[in-house]
Amino acid sequence: PSLRGGAEEGEAPAPESTILPKVEPPAADLEPEERMALTVEALQNAEMREDIADAVLGYCAPHFRRRLMLVVRKGTVMGWRGEGDEIDEETVRAITIPLDQPSVFVGLTQGAEFWLGPLPEMPANMDLVAGLGGAAPRDCFIVPMTVREKTVCFLYLDNAEEGVGGVPRADLRRLAAKAGLAFQVYLITSKIRTL
Repeated sequence: PSLRGGAEEGEAPAPESTILPKVEPPAADLEPEERMALTVEALQNAEMREDIADAVLGYCAPHFRRRLMLVVRKGTVMGWRGEGDEIDEETVRAITIPLDQPSVFVGLTQGAEFWLGPLPEMPANMDLVAGLGGAAPRDCFIVPMTVREKTVCFLYLDNAEEGVGGVPRADLRRLAAKAGLAFQVYLITSKIRTL
């Protein structure tokens, strides 16, 4: 068969690809609802955990200089993805904060909806600061992502020494809820694939 474009006479055309298109992070100059709609589209098309992180971190990029996603595994908060000023992926992945030690994450796993403020000076929180490159933020915003009321991930955001005044809390909580649903769909799909 010819490798040039077009099907041979009498040959059925090749089926179109079923791979979903990769959705780029929304542009910074869009209105908040437009940005959210594009991010939701990316979450709906997510095929892997990385796609979910790309969508969430991409949404937050225009507003925050440092952005992390941390996962919860076996009672420990672990660094997963990081972007922004002075953020090193290897340093982020080295973050391990046990939930049986006092930290900013304990209250968030027990029902607090978000954290907004400076990081309390606790040894476990200093592990988080180390993952940020060693520079503690003036303040930060952290929101949990849940699957069936169980915290599976945290979104951490700050602007280094500038603070996060005027953070769009309602939008970020909506984003976290939508990302939690995307994680749930991903987990169900993964189970279906392994059966």
